[in-house]
Amino acid sequence: ILIAEQHYPVVMHTHDEIVWSVPSNEAPAAKEKLLSIMRTPPDWCKDIPLDAEAGTGQRFNEAK
Repeated sequence: ILIAEQHYPVVMHTHDEIVWSVPSNEAPAAKEKLLSIMRTPPDWCKDIPLDAEAGTGQRFNEAK
């Protein structure tokens, strides 16, 4: 699954961090979708241990 092909635009990313712009009423579902994507290993390395954290907020520094 490519994050760039999802419904929400990527507005910023650095190394292992992704920031989506999402309508407030869709934030909980978008958060779960992003976590699912980030925790899914690629086909070429199915046994890699992955985990992710996510937060939401009106501003970047509020997304905890």
